[in-house]
Amino acid sequence: MELSLSQPLDLAVRGGPVLVILILMSLFVVTVALVKLWQFRASEIGRSDFIPPALRALEEGTPADAHRILDSVRNPIARILETIADQKKDWAQDRLEEEIDRRARNELASLRRWLRTLELFSTIAPLLGLLGTVLGMIDAFGELQSASGRVEPGLLAGGIATALLTTAGGLVVAILASITLAWLEARIEALVITMEDTITRALHHHFELSLARRDHAATII
Repeated sequence: MELSLSQPLDLAVRGGPVLVILILMSLFVVTVALVKLWQFRASEIGRSDFIPPALRALEEGTPADAHRILDSVRNPIARILETIADQKKDWAQDRLEEEIDRRARNELASLRRWLRTLELFSTIAPLLGLLGTVLGMIDAFGELQSASGRVEPGLLAGGIATALLTTAGGLVVAILASITLAWLEARIEALVITMEDTITRALHHHFELSLARRDHAATII
């Protein structure tokens, strides 16, 4: 029977359970890509125009101005800068750095959610495809054996073509998952680099200002 790529349902039935699993995996990868695209857009990942004025406000010792700049920004870096700008938390350097590290890890954990699953899919999808092909070949040659030597080339070729569908499906899923994973990791890595640079500069301004205030108070006393 002729196999047509224009009949997805027929392909799924012919490919067997393994191909159905691969189709579900591909739908999951596409869904994750769309959800992450929405999440990154909602979190304003890639935006950095607020950083220079916020750092300037911290350097000048005007946390209220820094909060005014950061309140309307949804980028994770803004949440960390707010922690530094919050004058209610008169913490020592170690305590403040621990709090910043905790908040940064929480923010990044949310952005990295489902990435391990994409990595797993990119690894096991080709293996599942190969498994489906092997099972299909076993069925094809089983039918050939049951034919008692009466070989029908069309039947054998159709069985082999059907078996190879799972290999193609596994490669497609692996490619989709790998591309999505690489894109997401690149965006997160760029955010981490900007975040580390911004935190270093903000802490420098914060503790330099705190030291200057302590020296001034000591002079007065």
